[in-house]
Amino acid sequence: MSAPIITVKQPRLNGWSIKEVSSVAQTETEWLNSLAAALGIEPPTAEERDAILSLAATAAHVSERTAAPISCWLVARAGLGAAEGKALADKLAGGGA
Repeated sequence: MSAPIITVKQPRLNGWSIKEVSSVAQTETEWLNSLAAALGIEPPTAEERDAILSLAATAAHVSERTAAPISCWLVARAGLGAAEGKALADKLAGGGA
C-alpha cells in the first residue's frame, strides 16, 4: 500500500507554509489487524469495535478524556466483553452518556 499524500499547513512568522508530506500511518484496520496478530488473537468484530468505542465515549464524557482508553483496559483486564463493559459504564454514568 502506498502512503497517501496529505497537505499540511505549518505556521510561520508571517503566514502559513503549505507542503505535501507522505503519511506513513496505518489505517485503523491495518493497525488493529497487526496488533491482534502480534497478540495471537482475532481483531474485534464490527460489533465489538462499536461497543469499545461507545465505552470509551462514555468514559470520556463523564470524566477526563484520558479515562477512555484506561477504562477499556480495565474492562478487558476484568475479563468482560465490550458490551458488558459498556453496560456497566452506562450504569456508573447514571444511565447513559
